[in-house]
Amino acid sequence: MHLAHQLRLIGDLHPTGKVTEQSATITVRTVLFDHNTAKVPVNTALLDATGKVVAQARDSVQIAPSEHRSEPRLEQPRLWKGRTNPYLYTCRVNLSVDGVASDQVEVQFGVHTVEITEAQGFLLNGKPCLIQGA
Repeated sequence: MHLAHQLRLIGDLHPTGKVTEQSATITVRTVLFDHNTAKVPVNTALLDATGKVVAQARDSVQIAPSEHRSEPRLEQPRLWKGRTNPYLYTCRVNLSVDGVASDQVEVQFGVHTVEITEAQGFLLNGKPCLIQGA
């Protein structure tokens, strides 16, 4: 079964629920494009800036054109703090067929929250953040 270049990652990688300095759950939406109906393993791994796997989710999914969601949980995430600490993780999604990696997609992302309040203005990770124009 040949599936090369049939895996596509779509949408945003985004924290769900409450993001804290203790944990963050990352929702990853993956769309599979193929007219084959086989079930295959899909591995979603989150890597830190050094390339170490810090969270992962493994599922068996049907290939037929479909959307797959996984939600690996990061423990003690390093929060993205803009220019002061632009820490990025990598999300790696790979598809295996008969135990052999068939396709892989990687996307970098930062874990953070954004909020705008009347009292404090723009908040990044729950803390006031000054936005400066050009």
